[in-house]
Amino acid sequence: MRLFYSVWGTQLASVLASYLTEFALSVWVYQRTQSITDFAYTSLFSTLPGMLVAPLAGTVVDLYDRRTVMMLADSVAVLCTVAMMLLEYSAQSLQVWHVCLSGLVVSIANTFQGPAYQTSLVQLVPKTHLDRANAMVEVGDGLCELVCPLLASALLVSVGLPVIMLIDVCAFLVAVLTLAVVRFPPVPRSADGRASDGSWIGELGLGFRWLATRPGLVALVLTFAVANFVSEFIFQLVPPLILRIASVQELGYVSSFAGTGVLLSSVAVAVRGAPSARVMTICLVLAAQGLVMFCAVLHLSCVTVAFSGFVYMLGEPLLQACSQGIWMTKVPTDLQGRVHSARRIVTTAAIPLATVLSGHLADHFERWFAEDGPLIGSPAAMIMGVGPGRGICCLFVTLGLIAVTSSLLALLYGPLRHLEASIPDAFLVVREEEGEEHEEEYTEHADQRLKDEHAKKQR
Repeated sequence: MRLFYSVWGTQLASVLASYLTEFALSVWVYQRTQSITDFAYTSLFSTLPGMLVAPLAGTVVDLYDRRTVMMLADSVAVLCTVAMMLLEYSAQSLQVWHVCLSGLVVSIANTFQGPAYQTSLVQLVPKTHLDRANAMVEVGDGLCELVCPLLASALLVSVGLPVIMLIDVCAFLVAVLTLAVVRFPPVPRSADGRASDGSWIGELGLGFRWLATRPGLVALVLTFAVANFVSEFIFQLVPPLILRIASVQELGYVSSFAGTGVLLSSVAVAVRGAPSARVMTICLVLAAQGLVMFCAVLHLSCVTVAFSGFVYMLGEPLLQACSQGIWMTKVPTDLQGRVHSARRIVTTAAIPLATVLSGHLADHFERWFAEDGPLIGSPAAMIMGVGPGRGICCLFVTLGLIAVTSSLLALLYGPLRHLEASIPDAFLVVREEEGEEHEEEYTEHADQRLKDEHAKKQR
């Protein structure tokens, strides 16, 4: 585990520094242009390119050394940050199109770095500690949500954008130097990996083909696709909902309080581990998050939204730990990059749709539920009320129904419910003996073999 801790610590610092830069750049773009459209374009350039190159990234991660892929991706990202830092520091000539171009390149680099880092956990961590390792990775997201917005705002005012970028560059260099020093265990070849035809076209589609033969995992991917759609919808609606009834400062308090939920839950899972019944936990947490959406709008106020956001975000690290635990133990080590990219394409495809729909639907629902809107006197208006924010509240209720219904249907689907028992583990086993870690050869029935070995020792 020492190897994992060294990689995790430097990657965590790099993630925090990158989020500082990302947040500061978004503020800089809006302050420079006063245009929501330009702000949206920077977000689009930071997400869409990564989705397009995901199949290629998964193939590269599986076929080449993952440590090297992480180093190259981090190096490309830091070069973009250095270029923007020099433009802003030397002549203050940084432009919005520079930010968009840099976001495009960094998005592609992160699409290679993310799967390489996630799938390398199987090489670095014993199977019994995977849930804790995944939760520790989630700690970074919690810290980003809690600390980075406030810290980036303070640094942007006090020291300026170039200094924030310099912090990012230093964190990147430490992460890259750490990766240059350490060595990852080799990835064994599975039967499915050896059966691929060797062509790039065949390799690109291998992740989808592997998934298609396992209906339980397909159902898990679709379940998270619906969950991501609902989550993105919620994240897009919370700011306008708060701003309908409160100030920008109170919006910041609500966001920070919700981020506390991610951090606390991540630490708890890292210490105690995730439940053994992973599929059941995923479905129940998703259903609970749907119920929380109802509670958020029963009595609309900043306090109820903040508390509901806190409870909602408590479930996110648990979802990620259980989901990643399933994928890391059920997918052969040498296929995880391609399978990761295949499922990422499906689970994130709904996010741009939710981003577009949320604004349009919120505007329409707000007009319908206005005090002089067309729904005055209707049953819907009597239940939800009328006035600012009530249309968004109606969308919250609708999304909550979708979340609860989809999670319960997923739990009723047999192949998903019995997924953990029906699909054998495919795992690079790491044994710890006398304080040292020893790699064992790949086997699809590693757990049973280890049990047999343990029984022989007992005899």
